[in-house]
Amino acid sequence: MKTTHRNYSEEQGDFQRLARFFTAHPTPRRTHTTWCLGRLVDWKYGLYNNKRAFPSFCDENAHIWFDGFGELAGFAISESGDAGFSILTLDGYRFLYEEILQWILANWKERVSTESRFSTEITEYQGWEMKILERYGFCPELAFFTRRFDLTGQLTSRAPLEPGFVLVDMQSHPDYRAQGILRGCVPEEEHAY
Repeated sequence: MKTTHRNYSEEQGDFQRLARFFTAHPTPRRTHTTWCLGRLVDWKYGLYNNKRAFPSFCDENAHIWFDGFGELAGFAISESGDAGFSILTLDGYRFLYEEILQWILANWKERVSTESRFSTEITEYQGWEMKILERYGFCPELAFFTRRFDLTGQLTSRAPLEPGFVLVDMQSHPDYRAQGILRGCVPEEEHAY
């Protein structure tokens, strides 16, 4: 399949493209990347020193691949502008992983120094990508651990309530006026009952 690629460009609406990457079909993304929409927003809008010093930070730290129809297929991104990178591809475009990796090794090589070397994060479900990385000299270094919570059960014992009070959720006990107050939709003067 013929693909094209170019640097990230704010003028061409690339941030919206990347945001849709996470919002269009989020479930598979959770297993094939450590990135999420919040991390992307932080990459763009977090005003850290390296970003304030370089107005072209985003343009220089993301590179985008398009399929034959001009649609986003995948991208390479560096969160801090250093030798750390991530490769994200849409479902059906995982075959681009090696091509994107080759591009990174050739075009971001000046980021490697005696203090920093190329590094990336992958999930436990990316065995195919791990084999590609190993072929290019990468080796596993650290493992991240996650803790899972069952939010369907009771998390902690409930604190005793004074007589006459009860805990309710907004779904089973809809009080639209109270919801409006909580969300700041009801003016201050109307808060008093």
